Order: sequence, then C-alpha cells, then structure tokens
Amino acid sequence: MNAYELSLLHGYLNETLSEQQAIQLRELLAGSSEARHTLRTLATIDSRLTEWSAAPAASSTLAAECALPSPTVADPSPSLPRRWLFWLASAGALLLLGVQIGERIGRASERQNQQAQPLPEFAMREAGLTDNGVAVLVNAIDATWSEANTWSLGSIVPPGDFQLLSGMAEFEFYSGARLVVQGHSHGELYSSMHARVDAGNVHVLVPSHASGFRIDTPRQELRSEPGEFNMQLNAAGDCRLQVTAGAVSIAWQSVASPLEPQFVRHLAAGSGLSWSTSEPPVPLVVEREQVSPFEQLQQQSEETARQRYQSWQAWNQQLQGDPRIAVRYDFQSSGDLLRDSSRSAAHGTIIGCERTTGRWPEKGALEFKRPGDRVRIDIPGTFPQLTLTAWIRVDASLGRHQGLLLTDGFSAGHPHWQISPASDLRLGVGNPHAPLAPRGTTYSSDPVFTPQRIGMWTFIASAYDTTSDVVTHFFNGRQVGQAKLKYSQELTIGRGDIGNWGVPLTAHHQQVRNFVGRMDELTLWRVALTAEELVDIYQTSRP
Repeated sequence: MNAYELSLLHGYLNETLSEQQAIQLRELLAGSSEARHTLRTLATIDSRLTEWSAAPAASSTLAAECALPSPTVADPSPSLPRRWLFWLASAGALLLLGVQIGERIGRASERQNQQAQPLPEFAMREAGLTDNGVAVLVNAIDATWSEANTWSLGSIVPPGDFQLLSGMAEFEFYSGARLVVQGHSHGELYSSMHARVDAGNVHVLVPSHASGFRIDTPRQELRSEPGEFNMQLNAAGDCRLQVTAGAVSIAWQSVASPLEPQFVRHLAAGSGLSWSTSEPPVPLVVEREQVSPFEQLQQQSEETARQRYQSWQAWNQQLQGDPRIAVRYDFQSSGDLLRDSSRSAAHGTIIGCERTTGRWPEKGALEFKRPGDRVRIDIPGTFPQLTLTAWIRVDASLGRHQGLLLTDGFSAGHPHWQISPASDLRLGVGNPHAPLAPRGTTYSSDPVFTPQRIGMWTFIASAYDTTSDVVTHFFNGRQVGQAKLKYSQELTIGRGDIGNWGVPLTAHHQQVRNFVGRMDELTLWRVALTAEELVDIYQTSRP
C-alpha cells in the first residue's frame, strides 16, 4: 500500500473523505485483502486511542497496543521489493499514527486541564450536577395536580408552588419533616425547614432532628417542636388547628404591622384552636386519633398499588397474541430464560442479572449491576416500523453509555437503543452506504435522565417510522424528541443484548456500556405507536 491509499483509510476513520475519495476507497477495499486487513487494524487502534486518550494517564503499553501486525501474504517467499513496499507502508502508517497520538494526547491534556477547574454553578445546573430539591413525593393516592406540578411518585420536589386538586399526597422534606395534603390544597415549599399553606387539609409530623420546622398561613406562623399537628384551612382564612403530639408555637401577625407578631400562643399535645378573620381564637378539645394519617396513607397506598398491579395483569393478558407485537418480555417468568410471550417465542438467556421486584412488590424484574450482566437475544424479522417501549429504573449516575437493547456490531439497519452520557434517550442506526457515510446515524431526545430521576421507575419509548421518515422519543408518555430519518431503511435486530453490548465493533477492549438499574418490561411493536397510544400505555401500566 502506498501513502495515498493509507490516507484514504485514515480519511474514512476520520469521516473526511470526499465523494470521489470514497469511491476510490471502495474500489481499493474490493481488490486488496491487505487494505482490508490494514483497515481493520487501524480501526482497532483508533478505538484503543479513543479509550486511552480519555483515561487520566497514558498507558505504558500504548506502543505495544499500537504496533501494526504483519499482514497475511499469500506468497510464502515474497520478493525483496514487496518486503520493502510493505515496510514503507507500515512506516507511513506509524508516522500518521504518531501524528494522531500527538493530537489525541493534546486533546486529553486539554480535557484534564479543563476538568481540574471547578465548574461554575450555572454550568453545574445545566449539567444536572446539583440537587435543587427540598422534599420527595413519597406517597400519593388518586392525586391530581395542577398543570404546573408534573410530579410522580418518588419525584424530587424543588422549591415552588404546589396545588393539589384532589386526592392525597405526602411530602417528605430533606430535614425529615413530613407533610400530608388532602383535597383541594395549595401553598408553597420554601426549603427543607419551611413551607406555606394557603388552603387545604394538612397533617404535619416533625421528628426531633427537624425541630423548628415552620409552616406559614396567610396570617399565622407556626413553629413545631417534635410532634404532630393537623390543620383545616379555607381560602377565607378560617382554620382549625389540633396538636396530637409534641408542641407548637403560633405567632399572629398584626394587620397594622405585618412584620410584628400580635401575640404568640403555645399549644401542647391534646390542645387546639379554632379561629377566623373576624373572631378571636377559641380553644378546642382534641380527640385522640385511632390511626395516624401517615399510617392511613401508607395503608391506602399499598392497597392502591395492589389494585394497579392487578389492572396491569389483566392488560398484560390482553396483549397475548396481539399481532402488532414482535417481541414482549414481561419479566414474570423464572429460571435462566427471559420468556417472550409473543408469537415469535424469541426467549432470551439471562447472564449475570439477578431477579428482583419491579414496579410493584409482586412484579418480576431483572437487576443489572456488573459490566457482564445482560440478556442475550436473537430476534427475527425486518421492520419498516418499530416502536421500542420499556419500564426501567436507572440506579446510577450517568456520564457514559448505558445499553438498553443493542445489536451485535453495527451493520446497516441494525439499531442501538441506549442512554447516552449526555442523559438523553438515543437510537442509533447503522448506515446503508458505508464507507460513503459514517458507520451510524444517531437520533437523540432531550436530556431527560437527570440525577433527580435516579431510583425512579420510568416509561421510555422510541418510535421508528419509514412511512413518515421520523424517529420520535417519549418519556413517561410525553414527547421529548423527534428527528427526520437520514436514511429510510428497514431495521433488523437478530442477535444482540438487553442491558449491554455483547459483540463489539472491533476485536478487543470494548468500552463498558452496561445498564445499571432494573428493567421489568420490554416490548418491540411492529408499528410506530402514536403519542395517544403511548400515553394510554403509560397511564395503564404506571405504578
């Protein structure tokens, strides 16, 4: 091989070939086994350099890893000129590699210098590296929120207004204080030690480590010692306060001077007050509660979860034999196989993963933790339309790829479905015109897997449609990304992995991209499901 031919190989790897050069490279690869072998070698080196340049320090074995092996030659006794030609070509390749190594060392050094500097606070917020929450939504029974409150069970709640339209919900503040709101209630969360309630039925539990927790009403300020109290407050300002444990201090604000308290009243357990805007406070006799509202909410929450699981079971049974489904894993089986309940019977083999509980205590799931954990699959067929849906729980911070369903290699039309280091849901598809084009095209959603989503069950979907030539991503039933297809082609899966990537593009040392978390449902639909259909699936199967 001469220097120009080697430059074509490097141009392909760097994606800088012109259309004419791409044609020349195709002819070269078709007629030269030596060129094909060298391209495979350079691709391996390119992959190694990518991994090595991202590491904190250079590996002492780099030179050994980058050495070009001798190509296989058909003639066992090549002539002297051919030997010289090969060594000159190898020297040229190593010279070009030296330039690449220098460039990559420079880029790696720049990255290290940049990483050594702390990120500005605004940049950390943009990167999702900070937690702006003050509480967690730990329980909810038939809770309907205003449009501004898009929380679900387990959501981290930031400072701001809340408006519960109906049902019951429980906030657990980072301080340890707990607040139950019931019926039509609204107010604001200020911090882990401070909230306001303008109207509604509320119950507050304050442990010793949250002593001093403050609740404001339109005219009063309440500070609680360790204990419990409840309030019924209407929009007119009428309120009933009952202290069931511990003690509460109440400060009334003066109408003439809002900054000065008019008087302070201390209430101990078993006492209470009733007041309105026009009447002075009246003492109340507090009856002992048979069941704590927190215990009652927990019991109702568990019963609601059982009912939702039974509803999911009935829906899951209805999907048996649905012709739109190519493959469905409901994770309800036992043993070493992940059973496919569709007509394809494309059962997967579980490797390393541990069986555990899913969205509900009775629901089966798989837990992926180690770099080797995966489910090996072989899914037949080609798909002009395909929707991938799954229920997952991400249990680790991102910063690298986490595989959801990836095919072996990255041939034309083979999909790679994964979570990217940038926290987006990503569908990559192998391109049909290599080496005229990069090896794959990526279609990404908005960044959705923020640190606040860690440990929460999430419904994800990506719909691929050659009829409309678009890829659309959904997150908990909400569209979070859409892009036009660069190449309209049918998808083929065949052999691959759930939760990992088993067969790398190159020979050795593939980057780790295993999924860390739980998965308890995965379905491949032969159709591009609509937004309305995906919202319906989410509402039917959410915990």
